[in-house]
Amino acid sequence: MAEVVFLSIYSAEALLKILSRGLVASSFTYLRNGWNLLELIVVILGWVGLALGWERLTAPVLLRLFSLFDLRVISNAILYSLR
Repeated sequence: MAEVVFLSIYSAEALLKILSRGLVASSFTYLRNGWNLLELIVVILGWVGLALGWERLTAPVLLRLFSLFDLRVISNAILYSLR
């Protein structure tokens, strides 16, 4: 139950950011920020996991799924946040 509540909150946040900034059209859009991209990936994987009945979607599983995406974007977002 708590997972659905948090996924709904983060989904609403992502949707509001996309509606206010746009998706990818200009330089200040949602997907041009690495943290927003990471957030969107986690939200999508959360909903997919919920739909498929993955009860144990743990950090190692997420890291394996992230390997399907461009890890440079994710690692740059993490390194940028540490500056």
